[in-house]
Amino acid sequence: MIAKVLTTRAAWFCVAGLLCTGAPAQAGDASAAAGDEAWYLIGVAPADTRLLIAPGEIRGGTFAAGDDAAVESVDGFILAKAAKGGRFAITGVQFIPASRAANFGDLVVNKFKADWNIKDHRVIIPCGDDTTIAFEALAHKVLYIGTVLYSTSYGRYHPQFVVSTDLDKARAFLQAKYPDLAGRVEQGSYQLRALDRVCPK
Repeated sequence: MIAKVLTTRAAWFCVAGLLCTGAPAQAGDASAAAGDEAWYLIGVAPADTRLLIAPGEIRGGTFAAGDDAAVESVDGFILAKAAKGGRFAITGVQFIPASRAANFGDLVVNKFKADWNIKDHRVIIPCGDDTTIAFEALAHKVLYIGTVLYSTSYGRYHPQFVVSTDLDKARAFLQAKYPDLAGRVEQGSYQLRALDRVCPK
C-alpha cells in the first residue's frame, strides 16, 4: 500500500468559504440550508488535521474524484456545504501543527514527530489499493458522517484511520458554533472506497 505524497496542490488556492467546481465550501456564517444546499459534518483527530474533499461518483467500485478543496478543522470538526447533494470523498490528508515550538524541548519533540512523518505539512494522497472515506451529502440535510482518527506508521508515509460515531458530541459542537444547524443534524453514512488514482512508480 503506497500513498502519493505531494508538497503542493492547486487545490490549496480553493479557500474556505468558496465553492470550487462543485467541491465543498467550509462553513463561514452557517445558517439554515437554502435551496438545494447540503451540509455535512466530519470529526477529525488529531484536531490539527486538514482534509482534501472532492465530489465525484463511483465507477467500477472505485471513487472517481473531481476537483478537490482543502478544508480545515475547527475544534476537531469540519463543517462544509455543497451547492447541492452528491457523492464526496476524502482525497487527501495533511497534518498541521496547532502551534509553533516555544522552546528547545518542543523543538526536539516536533522534530521527532516530523521524522515520524506525522506533522511535516505534506499532503498524503490515497492511491492504488488505499481506501478512503466516501459519503453522500443530501440536499436540505445536515449530516454527521462520523469521526475519523488518523495515524501514520513509522518509516512509512501511509495514512491509517479508524472511524467512530458520536452524534451527541457532533450536535454539541454545532450548538456551540452553529446553533441554527444543531437541531437539524442527523447521522449520515459512509463507505470505504479506493480512489481511481494509480500510485506513482
